[in-house]
Amino acid sequence: MTWFVEPETVRLDVSDGQWIEIKQELTWAEDEALAAVAVQGMRLVDPDDIGDELRRTQEIGVDMSLVNVAKLAMYIVDWSLVGANGRRVDIDGKTMREKRQILGNLAGARARELLEVIEGFQVSYQGQSPVGKAVVEVDPATSIAPSDSLSKNIVSGSKMT
Repeated sequence: MTWFVEPETVRLDVSDGQWIEIKQELTWAEDEALAAVAVQGMRLVDPDDIGDELRRTQEIGVDMSLVNVAKLAMYIVDWSLVGANGRRVDIDGKTMREKRQILGNLAGARARELLEVIEGFQVSYQGQSPVGKAVVEVDPATSIAPSDSLSKNIVSGSKMT
């Protein structure tokens, strides 16, 4: 196992004959930034508010919609998706802000499809849970192979330049 993330990508098929090219793995800094995106604020909750004088807790606001857009922006390097005008929507080389703006215009069902494809790749090929880097324990005696439909989504892998 290397200490550093190799900037490799993989191309995954999505519906309508389209594809997305994603990073195989995020760097530690990208993981941390993704985790921080959702936190909307933290406050100390007064024990009187929660009815338990013996305990004080912290309340954290989380906005998962921000996480999902940020996750797509961090993972997707390129794609073949086209806009309403029939022309390819360029995302390659865009800043994170520009990517988030473009991704914000996706139809909800299409955005969810992209998330599912990325999360399916994470689970099947990297042993990660869809939420970050938690390793999924697999017992070889009881494990099953990835579904054929998910295996077919992977088109090719390459090193990022």
